[in-house]
Amino acid sequence: MVNKIKTYWHRKILDEKEHFNSLQYLSPIYSLGHCHPLVSISTSDPKIIQKLPPRVKIATGVYILQSQRAKYNSNAVDPTCQLCKNGEETLSHFLLTCVTLDAVRKPILEKIVRTAGRIFSESNRVNNIELFRLICDPYNYCKNNNDQIFDNISKILEPQCRKMLHDIDFSVWILNNSKRGGKFKTIS
Repeated sequence: MVNKIKTYWHRKILDEKEHFNSLQYLSPIYSLGHCHPLVSISTSDPKIIQKLPPRVKIATGVYILQSQRAKYNSNAVDPTCQLCKNGEETLSHFLLTCVTLDAVRKPILEKIVRTAGRIFSESNRVNNIELFRLICDPYNYCKNNNDQIFDNISKILEPQCRKMLHDIDFSVWILNNSKRGGKFKTIS
């Protein structure tokens, strides 16, 4: 009986997920009654914990970008990226192509690409990795939470993605709220 209930709710959640744009990047790898692997951390280190909010906001689609402000604001709001002024500020632009954030993004993104290549080439399971989807939630490439890929993502890849998202978020905060003239400062 318990398994039928769990199966029902698992299917219901997956079916409902399709109707919510905010959950389109979140992987279905989870166990009922447990936290999603993106927010499961085994430390009380404040430096790691402070990296969770931007990570969760991006994965669940609630990180506020100019394109969303323009869409939902009753006033006229320009959806153009306020950092680089080159195109609409969408999540993919923000994470991958905003030239103002290149200095922050490129070093860690190179590590992410190398790590993902190593993890997924060893498994021979994933042929086509979408970088944007990988950054939003690398668990999208797991079949379940009991395999070697899951362990490698949890221990190596997810912390790198989390760091990149935090560093970008922090840099945007500095650019928007500081009078330092756009100098980047990241927290390791």
